[in-house]
Amino acid sequence: MEELHSIRDLKKLVAAADPKRPCARLVRLVAKAGVLKDDEPISAADLGPACVLQYLQVSWMSELEGVLGLAGETVPEGVWPNADEQRQPWTLFAPDLKLLLESCLRKRRSDHRNFHSLKKIEESWQAAVLSLPATVFSETSLLKDLFAFGQDWDWEFPPFRETVEQVASLLQPDTVQRALPAADADTAKVLWESVRMKKPRRDSRSIGGSSKTARCIAELINKGLPRWCWAGHMAPFNDNLLQYILEPTHFRHRHDKDKDQARLCIVVAMHLTLEELLHQNDDGCSAFSYAVDFAAGGCHDRWWEQVREVIKRQLILRFREVSGPASKLNAIIAQMYKEWWDFCEDDDHHFREVVAAFEEHLRDLTMSCPLSGRPGRGVSGTRWEEDGSRNWADQGWQWGSEDGWWSDMSRWRDDSGWSNFELAEQTP
Repeated sequence: MEELHSIRDLKKLVAAADPKRPCARLVRLVAKAGVLKDDEPISAADLGPACVLQYLQVSWMSELEGVLGLAGETVPEGVWPNADEQRQPWTLFAPDLKLLLESCLRKRRSDHRNFHSLKKIEESWQAAVLSLPATVFSETSLLKDLFAFGQDWDWEFPPFRETVEQVASLLQPDTVQRALPAADADTAKVLWESVRMKKPRRDSRSIGGSSKTARCIAELINKGLPRWCWAGHMAPFNDNLLQYILEPTHFRHRHDKDKDQARLCIVVAMHLTLEELLHQNDDGCSAFSYAVDFAAGGCHDRWWEQVREVIKRQLILRFREVSGPASKLNAIIAQMYKEWWDFCEDDDHHFREVVAAFEEHLRDLTMSCPLSGRPGRGVSGTRWEEDGSRNWADQGWQWGSEDGWWSDMSRWRDDSGWSNFELAEQTP
């Protein structure tokens, strides 16, 4: 009872005790003086044995009817809030409701007199979604519908941004895995475009999506989001998710991407296999080439430098896990040289570090001469350490931050933000 400070807190407690688990927003507590308001403080007399409160439950339609009328909007039959979202949860993401909310958002921007009334519609939708039991997302297509609902309109309004974040945090690993059981290209496309939507051409800026969605998908990946949602590649350029986010790499797109998208890239890179990290799109370019070019081409944001370093580190560690055949390893090294020459010829460090590490591993396996080096670069015949590159595995590098994210990337210890994330070199 010590946590009860207002009538709103009491309504949440009463709603939780109701077997039907209604949204607390729909609960009414009536005293002798009338309906108690949410912001009213609770006194000791309100909770005493002599206090009698009447418990009522209203519908969303009765709550919003006046607001919708004021906004000049009508709700079609069978669409929330003219439907029971507990029995018909799909009505919360119906196309007609999306049009209704879009209209209210536009009016809210221009009609300052009705700002708070229109805002009530958005908040009510958020409350209705969050009142759904988490299990409903594993039994229906609601997880996909949730991301698609805000795909091509303004995700940055707090009710919708916060809703996605809260739903992602509530879902358990078994729920996430059951929610998307079968591979579906359309679902993968919805998830990718909810992070970053761009026109189907090269060098295209972002025209939609949300950085907050990127954070949510990163969390869902750690909870077991199926690999087909994020580890494959997609038309029209045969990009994987890393390539899709990193391209274009020109410095004028540095404001197109943010730290949450960089965070998603790091999470994805940590889970990809060597073959997936080496995947070349139709342009013959891997994610590493894009990462090197973007970090060097005017985007000196440390988040994208971290993306480059993680991809580089994972390439080296994954390559070291391969024990043969030598022909396969030689082909991989040849691919890296070709990408170096074709896309990042001015890079004199990062590709050098990777190919030197690859060649060293091949020498350890075959005890024979390495591939002939790049002309004029002096990689051939030199050991990785002698080349001035950092040996990640032998020197014991770890990834750490004040918010508790560590090198195995297996889980997030703290969701309190990423402002202090940095690469820390540990003493071996």
